[in-house]
Amino acid sequence: MQVDARGDINYEALKLLGVRYILAQAGAEIFGYTPFRFHEPTGKVVYAAQPDVGPAFLSRQVYCAKSDGEALNVIHTSNYHTLVSRAILVAGDPGTDQACHETPSGRDAEETRNTHITVQRGHDTVKVEVQSQHGGMLTLADTYYPGWHAFLDGKEVPLLRTYTTLRGVAIGPGHHSIVFSFSPHVFKTLLRVSNALLAVLVLGIAFGAVRGIQDRSRSHRLREA
Repeated sequence: MQVDARGDINYEALKLLGVRYILAQAGAEIFGYTPFRFHEPTGKVVYAAQPDVGPAFLSRQVYCAKSDGEALNVIHTSNYHTLVSRAILVAGDPGTDQACHETPSGRDAEETRNTHITVQRGHDTVKVEVQSQHGGMLTLADTYYPGWHAFLDGKEVPLLRTYTTLRGVAIGPGHHSIVFSFSPHVFKTLLRVSNALLAVLVLGIAFGAVRGIQDRSRSHRLREA
């Protein structure tokens, strides 16, 4: 990602999106990123995220903002460790009220330890395996978008909008398998319509075939008569 170094940008928040490298002018202060190598084609420097970021992370706490504006303000003023340890939700989003009541909340940052996460991407699906002692809010560094569904251990659960733009799921302690699947309602509707049309077509062909056999049989009997 290429940026112009500015003092009013919280670059650490970019780690939430899985941004591992930033291209900027040499000598720029990119908080949360350190110079990695010189990029000769542009004459700029590649800055690497420290610590390294992953495609998904687990937060022990949640912060329920009253609006997108409040959530963005918290994101803008928080460092990476605080953001990762405390997932940010927006009140009023589907499933948010239950998640805010069931997940421990607070403003103090707390790192999630002894957690192992693996991510496998497929066609219109993302599978995440999580092993954790405490559970919490799992955030996938992918854009929240209508049509995505979440399945926890084979059962569909509310898909939450975390950090105003990412996808999240509340999980308990232990081992869990989470599958994010893209299946928009429009596609489902078109699929049902196409199946119905196919069924009508098959019935029409079958009816026509039966009528043809009956007509040929009737013609044969008339000739014999």
